Amino acid sequence: MSHQTGRSESSGGGAAKRLVPIAVTIGVCAFVLWPFRDESGREALVSAARHANPWTLPIIVAFTLLNWLTDAWATGMTFRYFGTKISIRDALFVRGATLIFDAVNPSLGQVALGVVLHRYGTPLARTVQTLVVLNVVFVLQLVVVAGIGLMLGHYESSGISTQVVLVALLGAAAYLGALAARPSFLVKRKAFAGLFEAGVKGHALAFAVRAPSIATMVVSVFVTFSCFGIVVPASAVLVYVPAIILITGVPVSVQGIGPTQVAQVAFFASYLNMDARSAEAVVIAWGLTTSVGNAVFSLLIGLGCLLTEAGRAAFVAGRSSVAEGSIPVTAVVDDHHP
Repeated sequence: MSHQTGRSESSGGGAAKRLVPIAVTIGVCAFVLWPFRDESGREALVSAARHANPWTLPIIVAFTLLNWLTDAWATGMTFRYFGTKISIRDALFVRGATLIFDAVNPSLGQVALGVVLHRYGTPLARTVQTLVVLNVVFVLQLVVVAGIGLMLGHYESSGISTQVVLVALLGAAAYLGALAARPSFLVKRKAFAGLFEAGVKGHALAFAVRAPSIATMVVSVFVTFSCFGIVVPASAVLVYVPAIILITGVPVSVQGIGPTQVAQVAFFASYLNMDARSAEAVVIAWGLTTSVGNAVFSLLIGLGCLLTEAGRAAFVAGRSSVAEGSIPVTAVVDDHHP
């Protein structure tokens, strides 16, 4: 009886945790939209959406498809390099199926992806380590993008963004330096074993195969900006987009919707040559359209991949892993058997 009670309490707690991102999304969206609750505010939002390019949704579809293809290719190539026996075709459908979890939050998709690829016969520790390398490289790429923005002359009065990017660049340089120097006190730590085993060569390969994916993300911002008539200096876009991508991936809301829009308004609204309220309305219309559109079309891609055997197997494995909990990252420390 007590066992059943414990299970019930655990189930209730899990359900409550799953509701938190939905509550955060609704709450933050309400906060963002509250200033537009009167008639003129609603009209500003409707006008911003109405004046968007009629090709906006097809363009979002195209970039969602391109991002899936480039991300799946990068994932498959990286896992193959580190020993997972998976074809690029299977990687395409596996990554597509895990987009169903991405539609909730990218972090959830990573958990599902890791468990699925582990079932291809790769030791759990190696699977986790490969995912860590992929994500570390992704962050390095975001830092590089922001650094390019600084090189192109980005400037804002407070100087905060410049300082943050410079610190990130120094951190990336220190990381790469340690990777090349291989200091013994770090190499001996099992928590870092996978990163040092990948080495500079492994990181370089992951960086190269992920480059089309990060390029797709950045280019999509420029193109969808043009759909809404938003003109922002390229240097500012390159500095701020990495921060927005990171905010979107934080598992506190559904697809980052809500917190992402707060950041987008803070970063971009001041660049628009119009009154503050209209500028915020345009940025919000752009942000919600692209975020919701990407989530919906990613979900449709995932459902389409369920028509394949690899996709169905990936979804079943991912669903069970998400229900049971995340990949045990402690496996990197306790079970390092590449």
